[in-house]
Amino acid sequence: MRTDAGRLDPAHSPKRILALEEGPGFGGALVSLKCLLDGAPRDRFVYHVISAYQQEYVRPGGAVEAVVVMPRRRLYGAESSTQARLASVVGRFAGPAAYLLDRATVGRQYSNKVAAYIREHRVDLAHLNNWPLLNDGSLAGARAAGVPSLMHVRGFEYSGRLVGWLARRADHVVAISRYIASTLLELGVAEQRLTVVPNAIDAEAFASGADGERFRRSIGLPLGRPLIGMVAGFVPWKGHSVFLRACAEIFKTVDGQAVIVGASPDHSSTMKDELAALAVSLGIADRVCFAGHCRDVASAMDACDLLVHASTAPEPFGRVIIEAMALGKPVIATSPGGPAEIVSHEIDGLLVPPGEARSIAAGAIALLADPEGSRRMGERGRAKILAHYSIPKHVEQIADLYDRLI
Repeated sequence: MRTDAGRLDPAHSPKRILALEEGPGFGGALVSLKCLLDGAPRDRFVYHVISAYQQEYVRPGGAVEAVVVMPRRRLYGAESSTQARLASVVGRFAGPAAYLLDRATVGRQYSNKVAAYIREHRVDLAHLNNWPLLNDGSLAGARAAGVPSLMHVRGFEYSGRLVGWLARRADHVVAISRYIASTLLELGVAEQRLTVVPNAIDAEAFASGADGERFRRSIGLPLGRPLIGMVAGFVPWKGHSVFLRACAEIFKTVDGQAVIVGASPDHSSTMKDELAALAVSLGIADRVCFAGHCRDVASAMDACDLLVHASTAPEPFGRVIIEAMALGKPVIATSPGGPAEIVSHEIDGLLVPPGEARSIAAGAIALLADPEGSRRMGERGRAKILAHYSIPKHVEQIADLYDRLI
């Protein structure tokens, strides 16, 4: 809206949001952020995006005005050589010491850059896209620039006083599941400053381009053979080894194949090599395909007769579950955590205890033996996703929080 003088009326101009992704690399947090960005109305919000890593997934267009890569080097964490050296001097205090050193040096430099960007581009609110410790630099930058912050907690690695302190410093916190909300409440985040907003998916768009036959041909898998899939980055708690042990049990009964889609966030081959060796030791190496990172994950899922989500620790949400359900695929997922909030056991999927390969195998064998029952289960799952996990609903919930904070 314009005033009589022809100038934009600030009260009605789009709010300027800076979305910050400080994560270590491509993953579900970025995918979920993109769903929000794609669905955001341009007439209400204009986004700038700062990514700590080079990526081609989020691009300018629609409500996204600019995408900037701003690397975030860290001196703390399990992979930090600085923290490892400090451990030889201060022992168990190496983590806090490394964090304080980071905040005084490279962390402060990053925060200053974020604050400068906020001021230069007249940002109204900082949307911090990840779990609290990964948001430390962005949070400090937003506070220095004097703009409100919305911390969108999409995962959790560990609890602690530092993590709780960071979460409490945000103006408002969004949890992607009731499970994540419970961990934040335990860390002292006030209930009135915490909102649960599940991740979302454009189910129609996700399914429209899926071509399972093309995916099977691309990796040399036969079209008519049952295919059991797992889609997950190569991190230990995702349960790849449990999945392989389940497949070894399944293949005693079912003449099928398995595919694992995913790669290590740091591009290392170590875990993949270990899993390949496990497949050899289980005698199923000729039945397991490691497809690596796949941009067309919808086609990879569409190629499968069922999807397994095998996390051994509580999953914050389980994005691959709603993706599989959006395609009408039956899913087997481990409980507790986010999956138990998505899947209704034996109605639109199966829930099994974490780490129990035999339970996964029993469920898979039962589903593969009952194609009609599996089809109905998949249909009920798709109907749930369309009803409860739509992008318009998700965007409106976040937009309401923006309006309250700005």
